[in-house]
Amino acid sequence: MGLFHPVFKHYGEDNHYCSRVQYHGYKTGIQMQATVIHDRAQETTDERRLWLRQLATIPLYTLLDIRKPFWWCKWMARIKMNRLLKKLDTLNESENNLAAEQKMWFDSKLHEIKEIRKETQRKLSRSSYIR
Repeated sequence: MGLFHPVFKHYGEDNHYCSRVQYHGYKTGIQMQATVIHDRAQETTDERRLWLRQLATIPLYTLLDIRKPFWWCKWMARIKMNRLLKKLDTLNESENNLAAEQKMWFDSKLHEIKEIRKETQRKLSRSSYIR
């Protein structure tokens, strides 16, 4: 199954990893006594920043969910992206640029996404994603 895929910068890699684990017939679990320490700055409570972060991650991990057919993932990712844009309501100039970039990314990277899906559907070794 490999490790976290390098296409994910910081968010969404856990969702993608879990979908790959399940696709390959394994189960995921939660260790209730575990403590998680993130190697990054404190989470923001600014709702707009959270929506913008989700705009960059949710469509990506939805497209890469190999448990579902690609046509469904593409359709669902576009719906999720449009819902997030609606929640942002009015965008300032930099947010509008980010939203436009995300829409262009969505359309321009579909071939690459298909290749990543094929790659992650194969059984991979532990070091597959170490670069």
